[in-house]
Amino acid sequence: MIYTLTSALSALLLFWMQPLVARLVLPFFGGTPQVWTTSLLFFQTILLLGYLLAHRLVRLPLRVQVAVQLSLIAAGGLFLPMRAPLTSAAAGDASVATVLVLLSSMVALPGLALSVHAPLLQRWFAHANPGRDPFRLYAASNIGSFAALGAFPFLLEPRLGIARQTWLWTGVYALLFASVASCGLLVMRSAPAALPVETAPRAAEAISWRRRLHWMALAAVPTSLLSGVTAHLATDVASIPLLWIVPLAIYLVTYIVAFADKPEEAGPRRLLLGAQVVLFALLVLVASAHSAQASIFIDLTAFAITALLCHRELSHLRPGPERLTDFYLAASIGSVIGGAFNGLLAPTLFTSVAEYPLALVAAAALRPVAARFLEHRRALVFELAVPLGLSAIAVIVLRTLGAETELLHAQLWKWLLFALALSSIFLASRRLAYALSFALTLAFGVWAMPEGTVLHRSRSFFGVHEVTEEHGFHWLYDGTTVHGAQNWTPARRREPQSYYVREGPVGQIFASLSARHAGKRVGVIGLGAGMVACHLRDDQELTVFEIDPSVAAIARDPQLFTCLSDCKPSTRIVLGDARLSLVREPEGAFDVILLDAFSSDAIPVHLLTREAIDVYLSRLAPGGLLVFHTSNRFLTLEPVIGAIARERGLVSRMEQYIPPAEVADDPERLAFSSRWVVAARTLADLGGLVDDVRWIPTTARRAWTDDHADVVSVMDFSH
Repeated sequence: MIYTLTSALSALLLFWMQPLVARLVLPFFGGTPQVWTTSLLFFQTILLLGYLLAHRLVRLPLRVQVAVQLSLIAAGGLFLPMRAPLTSAAAGDASVATVLVLLSSMVALPGLALSVHAPLLQRWFAHANPGRDPFRLYAASNIGSFAALGAFPFLLEPRLGIARQTWLWTGVYALLFASVASCGLLVMRSAPAALPVETAPRAAEAISWRRRLHWMALAAVPTSLLSGVTAHLATDVASIPLLWIVPLAIYLVTYIVAFADKPEEAGPRRLLLGAQVVLFALLVLVASAHSAQASIFIDLTAFAITALLCHRELSHLRPGPERLTDFYLAASIGSVIGGAFNGLLAPTLFTSVAEYPLALVAAAALRPVAARFLEHRRALVFELAVPLGLSAIAVIVLRTLGAETELLHAQLWKWLLFALALSSIFLASRRLAYALSFALTLAFGVWAMPEGTVLHRSRSFFGVHEVTEEHGFHWLYDGTTVHGAQNWTPARRREPQSYYVREGPVGQIFASLSARHAGKRVGVIGLGAGMVACHLRDDQELTVFEIDPSVAAIARDPQLFTCLSDCKPSTRIVLGDARLSLVREPEGAFDVILLDAFSSDAIPVHLLTREAIDVYLSRLAPGGLLVFHTSNRFLTLEPVIGAIARERGLVSRMEQYIPPAEVADDPERLAFSSRWVVAARTLADLGGLVDDVRWIPTTARRAWTDDHADVVSVMDFSH
């Protein structure tokens, strides 16, 4: 029992640490989702180092093993409670390397002490209890991990906040020391302490390198998919612990099920394989339909099935207890490879998120071999001929259609694409043949998708940015979200588009300022395409705070957008996190501060907390306005701002804008629905907006703080 409890407690601490430490450092890097992806890579590396250390420790006498383990725990306690050094903010270098260095300085040693436990305790258990399966402790550790991930967003963060959690974590860590000491005493009593636990090499099962590579691959693919799905959720919804935890919890559940006593209870292999093929087909189709809600559901379901298949194979191929540390070490190396591919290599090699489809293709190649309905060479020819033939037919038909049949084109290629994907169900008896079929389906889907001309694509620490030309407009995409559009006709280039049309809320706000002859100093958080600049008068000054240098380069490039050069060439752009940069501005420096900082649809939570708005107010001149762009497909943010406004004695109004027919139907205009909030110190500061029926008082919920942000309460997938 003590071994089981210690395994569960150790895993609980390790997986409680992951969202906790990521939450601590997130504000220092602009709230970007890449922080969590990098954090995953960091902890996968720590696990690898822990397993490597355990692999070496089991060759030493028991007394030495126990002493080293307890010393590690004690040394890790010197770095507690966890806290992020403030110097990291001053560096201003947002990169994977910076995040890794910061995490290492905070939790590397306690994380290493926790990572050694799982394999080492199982070896102790196997030595003290001959004939009993030590993999039971692996399931216990996964249950402890799952308990931590479930408690963090729903119990710990809402009730305790971050600061008190760090102290509670420290207390539980101290309890672990006593628990490990008890396990050490038990195992030393079971045999002479002078003898090592490791079985003699000659008696151990021989492990080939091919088998080790197979273990690594089966561990790498689910880890890569974990990072890809997590990045998708964190980018398109919000960079918050709950959305980090959901994919990680799914990942752990598949491990728990796969390493259970009877893994076949997870579902017949044939059923799982068929479900995977159908889900992979749906992934391609849903992605082409640009349905974010459906895409999230299909992505998570496909990830769960694929991770379960890989982990079941990993469990099926596991060695005996005498080679337990070899197995863990190889699996951990594979996990690090998968995480490093997503976190380090992919951002350097690709300008799009190509690592996710590549991981799907690799998963297809690793599928367990299913029953074949055709045999030998005829099967291989048939399996390759069908997808290649369908692809050729689709290419011929679609390229034959003209522009006048655009609607037919869009519908036909989707059905052909779906038929190509579903054909794989009957062709999946060979791994490589199915992987090729699926890769062709993905490639065909990207090629056939009716998009505009891509003018620019870049990838930075903060996201993927793409500029396209469609129907005479230049569009800026951040992930899956439009972040600006400009009519490229010279006579219409100064006309604000998308969320910023003159008839919309932001146009009404600047018109109100013009009527009062106020608002000469405007500060904007989030640059996008720079469309806000076209609302300003000649006598107004514009300062933009932008965290991503690549976005600034796009907005300044006259081949892509001319909003700044046409409307406000004197714009001052301050690179870096807006909240940190604003602190360096003089008090009362701006008459208007407009917050429009989103990465795809994800919100940087640290810019909407009570402490953040206090910073804005300190830099807002008397009579000034705070303006918030709150349009979001998944979150209702207006009550959060309303709550903070009420606490600080501000007045606030919101408008949900829906373009009228005459604006929406104008082919020279792009008018998007949008939601905005404006706040001021007095009603008089709001000017004409007070009597405008389009602007209504905001409702209020619990205010967000740096220590606590209840994002779950404002989730709404009906937008």
